[in-house]
Amino acid sequence: MYLIAIFLGRIISYISRLFHVGAGATWSGEIALWLDPHIPPKLLPRIKKGIIIVAGTNGKTTTTLMIKKILEDQGFSVLHNESGANLLNGIVSSFFSDHRDTYDYAVFEVDENSLPGVLRHVTMKKSQKLCIVLLNLFRDQLDRYGEVDTIAEKWLKTLKDLTKNTELIINADDPHLAFIGKQVNATVSYFGLDDKTYYLSKMQHATDTIFCPSCKERLTFSGAYFSHLGDWECTKCGFTHPKLTFTSSSVTSPIEGVYNIYNTLAATLVLETVGVDKKQIEKGLKNFTPAFGRMEEVFYRGKKIKILLSKNPTGFNESLRTVLSSKQKGPMLLLLNDRIPDGTDVSWIWDVDFELLDNYHYPLIISGDRVYDMALRIKYGITNYELRMKHDALFYEKDLKKAVDRFISKIKEGETGWILATYSAMLDVRKILTGKKIL
Repeated sequence: MYLIAIFLGRIISYISRLFHVGAGATWSGEIALWLDPHIPPKLLPRIKKGIIIVAGTNGKTTTTLMIKKILEDQGFSVLHNESGANLLNGIVSSFFSDHRDTYDYAVFEVDENSLPGVLRHVTMKKSQKLCIVLLNLFRDQLDRYGEVDTIAEKWLKTLKDLTKNTELIINADDPHLAFIGKQVNATVSYFGLDDKTYYLSKMQHATDTIFCPSCKERLTFSGAYFSHLGDWECTKCGFTHPKLTFTSSSVTSPIEGVYNIYNTLAATLVLETVGVDKKQIEKGLKNFTPAFGRMEEVFYRGKKIKILLSKNPTGFNESLRTVLSSKQKGPMLLLLNDRIPDGTDVSWIWDVDFELLDNYHYPLIISGDRVYDMALRIKYGITNYELRMKHDALFYEKDLKKAVDRFISKIKEGETGWILATYSAMLDVRKILTGKKIL
């Protein structure tokens, strides 16, 4: 059955890409798993040196791409679920879309809710190294995943079984993840920010967890970088921020945004862990190009555009923060969908700090499947909504193509247009701008 699953998986992947009915990123793995539910451990021996798994709510795609590209720069062959298909079927599919027989490393981004299930299928040989990165946990798709505490409990239950042979790389600025690091037997390294100039002036409305994961009392923050990530401690039970193995003063992020400093830290620590020289890492980061939709820069009709995936309150807030602090400003296109990849509950937009746009003096365009929900949120968020509407500086349009045309027409010479979009909306707008949704 294993050989049949391999054969059909490759055929389905090939047909999917040949006829442009997808990137061959999930269905081949889905069929293979249906035929042989135990196929993942049978595929893993094809990876000779090690498996790197990156999990978290935000930043997985960017972090894995950094790791992959720099490993390839060193001459290593790398298997990667580059289309972003981060469930078990997507990981299995990656073996079928790449026809090499063996690889030095596998670099997989893994959906936060799927991490326990994926790890149950990972069995390592002595010659292989397992490295797991925990980036962050934020509220995301509450209709599917529930609250942050639920995911954290699942992670801890699974990760407790790890041995010292596993490298666990953790964002120490996230209290839930730091708590996991204290409970496991794996070899743990911590990364985080150490620059107080990135502190927020006040805690964000979208802060996901401010209570101690050990004793449930309220945490004390000396400063927050965004959401609940920051310098924290529990004054009741003594649970404190771990000592950092690797800090932001040691790296320079190649992409704008505080959240991308975290991604750069995680990627750099992984690469150093597997033995890549520091100077080679720095060289690779300087030449790094962002993944699709993650600070991706495109040109359309001669206009410069940047696309930021903004799929939950924390992510959207950081996108807004990035735009507002950027030297490259211009019109903004806000896209909200409620399809399965986005999460069908869009009430989270009321936790986004759209009030920050009150003094953003560039046109705002709103579109997407839930355009009217977003328009209502913006109406409550900015004080001069009606005035902007009157002067054609704010408008909403259900038809995405028409919205893009209007958006492009508003970008003046020397300006950069910004698109902040949920996942399926990001794919839709990329199709218009680049002719393809993913790669």
